[in-house]
Amino acid sequence: MAKRIFIIGGPNTGKSSLAQEFAARHGIKDVLNTDALIGLGWSEASAEAAKFIDEKGGGDFVLEGCATARALRKWMTNNPGKPLPEGS
Repeated sequence: MAKRIFIIGGPNTGKSSLAQEFAARHGIKDVLNTDALIGLGWSEASAEAAKFIDEKGGGDFVLEGCATARALRKWMTNNPGKPLPEGS
């Protein structure tokens, strides 16, 4: 079963550290920190993070950062009634 982890929280609360630790412990290579997308603006950053969910398909990933909740909401809006991609 695929591991799809979403870590949401306020600034400077340890999300990035937790994501890296979790990914290392579970052998997950795909980790996106939404802070890396902030230069795009909030709306564009969350849209890019939503694309990350689709691009990873059924694979393992960790998505973390302040824009994670918005990204998940955008993904759900763009995929009404569709569950997150199933693992292979």
